Amino acid sequence: MADLNRALHDAQQSKGGDVMAAFTIMSGDDKSLFDVPGSDCHRAWLGIISIMKKRWWNRTWVFQEATVPDPPDQKTWFFCGELSVPWSYVAAAISVSGHLASIPQLDTTFLLDVIYGPPRTLLSVLLARERASPLQFLDLLQKFRETNCTDPRDKVYAPLCLAMDVPEDGIKPDYGKSLEAVYFDVVKFQLTRPGHELDFLGYVIRSSADLLIVGNDYEPLKASWILDWRDHIVIPPFPKVMKFQDPVSGVLSRTDVYRAGRGRPVKLDTTGLYLDVQGCQVDIIDQLSYIWRDIDDPSNIRDWKPENAPRLYPTGEALSAALLRTVVADVKGEFSERISQRKNSMDWTHFNTGNDQLTGDQRNRKDRMEVAVHKASFGRRLCWTRKGYVGVVPAASRVGDSICAFFGGQVLYVLRERENPSYEFMGECYVHGLMDGEVLEWVEDGTVAAETFRLV
Repeated sequence: MADLNRALHDAQQSKGGDVMAAFTIMSGDDKSLFDVPGSDCHRAWLGIISIMKKRWWNRTWVFQEATVPDPPDQKTWFFCGELSVPWSYVAAAISVSGHLASIPQLDTTFLLDVIYGPPRTLLSVLLARERASPLQFLDLLQKFRETNCTDPRDKVYAPLCLAMDVPEDGIKPDYGKSLEAVYFDVVKFQLTRPGHELDFLGYVIRSSADLLIVGNDYEPLKASWILDWRDHIVIPPFPKVMKFQDPVSGVLSRTDVYRAGRGRPVKLDTTGLYLDVQGCQVDIIDQLSYIWRDIDDPSNIRDWKPENAPRLYPTGEALSAALLRTVVADVKGEFSERISQRKNSMDWTHFNTGNDQLTGDQRNRKDRMEVAVHKASFGRRLCWTRKGYVGVVPAASRVGDSICAFFGGQVLYVLRERENPSYEFMGECYVHGLMDGEVLEWVEDGTVAAETFRLV
């Protein structure tokens, strides 16, 4: 780790302290960074991997405690048995592993536990705290989702003090409350945020017979619309904020990614374990693909096509083109959380091609496409609706479920009708051609009617 830290530090110094620029001069040919199996360097990486696989990295409170930025003139140390190194060495190893994975000619599959595992997530929180980035509560809760703790209420209380958008009197730790009450506090806080009242619904993950939620051996919460942070599976919500930079002024602006129900104000109310929200029924699910479960085999969505569907889509484009935009939810994939472009299509050309057979530009394009399709479709299904639309819907969706818009919401939602009448909330969805206010036009011209949905 000392060698990796030294290499990263030297490269960073030569580039004026810019970490990303430092990576541009760190070559995959440098034997101190990466070497063949059996070499000292390779054995060192195997040792690092064994450390990164330890259960310590999955502890909820470790994510909170180990991401405290170093005070001036002090260092945080990492201990493993009788050995210890500065925490900065560990951070350097994680960062360098990610850089090595971006070099096409290197086979870094054995580094996946470092590149994509909990250590990487922990480092992202640490860097955000060091840079005083505005950490959002829901994003932090999502990062903590795969961690473990004895008391599941700590899934909320551990990240609470890190969130920049929760005022001191927003959520108070209270271990006298039931688990459901603590998780409901997250919802109540979110409902107070103008313009973001419905964002929490994107983090609800419902179980189904063919979607195993890791660790889901507990009694489910009573309300289908309250987020259960005990679930270890992480399926990212559809993006809500799009950032773009003015080419002339350089000013960074923010806007909504989608506007499915944005033209009308949010109207909702909570009564006990009910959530009443105003909106309209848009369509009914008629056909479904299998869930995309194997991240290396996207055939469940790549090869799926609705039966007996016309070749021309309601938007005027070909159905094949609509499907390519649907599987990436019509947004450009970025390695950061930033979304900067709509009207993006999936390109499957290099998806299953080995990196050693691709040029640098082809590898970068492949990586961005993988990010886009993974964020939009992994752990979900494709659907075909009765009105002839295609979409990406939650894994727990069934034929006959309703696709609805909630007034004030950016995306669409899948509901399952129950008694009384009431609805079970299944999750948010993307339906191509209905994400930019088209549904509200149907309300205005009487094609669909506004109604209040009671979620149970």
